[in-house]
Amino acid sequence: MAQDLKLDPKVSRNFLVSVSGGADSSLLLVAMAELARIFPIRLSAVHFNFHLRGADSERDENYVRRLARKYEVELHIENSPLKKNSSVQEMARGARLKYLKALPTEIEIVEAHHADDQLETFFFRLIRGASLKGLSGMKSPTNRVDHKIWRPFLGIWKAEIIAHCRKLRLRPRLDRSNLRADYDRNFLRLKILRPLFQRFPSSRLSLLKSVEDFRDRSEAIEREVEISSGQVVLSDSPLSLSRTELLKLAPSQQRDFLNRLFMARLKINLSRHKTCELQSLLAAKQDFTFNAPRDHLVRCRSDRLWVERAPQNRKVTKAETALY
Repeated sequence: MAQDLKLDPKVSRNFLVSVSGGADSSLLLVAMAELARIFPIRLSAVHFNFHLRGADSERDENYVRRLARKYEVELHIENSPLKKNSSVQEMARGARLKYLKALPTEIEIVEAHHADDQLETFFFRLIRGASLKGLSGMKSPTNRVDHKIWRPFLGIWKAEIIAHCRKLRLRPRLDRSNLRADYDRNFLRLKILRPLFQRFPSSRLSLLKSVEDFRDRSEAIEREVEISSGQVVLSDSPLSLSRTELLKLAPSQQRDFLNRLFMARLKINLSRHKTCELQSLLAAKQDFTFNAPRDHLVRCRSDRLWVERAPQNRKVTKAETALY
């Protein structure tokens, strides 16, 4: 794991582990605590208590407190009560991101996502029509809210994690809500992937290798796109592109270029549907105005394509897109 985190005995680092109390994060905390005895790293942990499961939420917190105390890890408790509704998972994710965003940027985040999570993410994105970049799964290292993110367990299966917990005599908490198919991700895991892998046991490893292949190809395309951006991007403020140069790219490269460019320059996540819609307008070689997410408009006049903020309460109708 030290190799996964690129640890150097001569370099001081700050790491933070988010610990839910489950097997994955419990083992990660223990492993990081052991590394902290060998390498010059400062380790801390955070536990988010959303108070969604009554007494069980309090037991989770108490367990994490005992675990952190045993392994002498500085622990922060974030009490963020949430109401149960259809968007509770997104709200919990938002609370975590808000917490991380407020941390000093030199703190590196270590997450306990494992190989089973990687496959779930792949299928979840697949049914949502993700691009090649989305199908390449989670990466390590990567960056989020100006922090380096590490996921050293991506090559480890859940069963292996549970076995290690037993060897260490850890008694991690079980979130019983994960045993119900109420949430989409739980439904995918329990009703689709579990029967699939029981029927085809060897498919788990071959699919994981496919995800790695997708990642390699995605990174290769990203390098190609970066080379092409010098010809396609005319200016950064406002973001302006050459339609002629963009259309010289292969269709798949056009979609990937637009998706990555909008995220990198404007923090706009273009869905596959939106990306394909914009690509179709470009290919028609007519002037148009297009609604982009987060109140942005994409305008195209002749060969020049640019992005601007939409005037307040201004939306473009379908009839308008080809009228310019």
